[in-house]
Amino acid sequence: MPPLGPLDHVALHVSDMAASVRWYSDVLGLKHIYPDAWDGVPTILVEPVSRAGVALFPVHAGAPRNATDGRIAIDHFAFRVTTESLALWAEDLHARGIPFEPKDHGVCASIYLSDPDGHVVEITAYRNA
Repeated sequence: MPPLGPLDHVALHVSDMAASVRWYSDVLGLKHIYPDAWDGVPTILVEPVSRAGVALFPVHAGAPRNATDGRIAIDHFAFRVTTESLALWAEDLHARGIPFEPKDHGVCASIYLSDPDGHVVEITAYRNA
């Protein structure tokens, strides 16, 4: 299988987008990137050096919830790879019969798959990064 890159982002559903953006910016020092992409959803904030961060989505009725306390759960997490490696991942997963869903997000392309417990894992490659 191809090498897996560093953790790129964790996707979170948030109840107040503006408050969450302020918190991740002010408390953790994350920077908003791609402000004009995807009509603002998700809102991506990253640590400036590593570029790892969070993708914030507005909470909705179908947002995943923690089974024990009903809190909003993590939506998915993503690993960053090169565009070449993403193609190799698609080939490898297909060859092993592991289901996945490719998506083109404009600034990046991704593959989504689920672990045995249903956690969504994204493998993503940014264009021009």
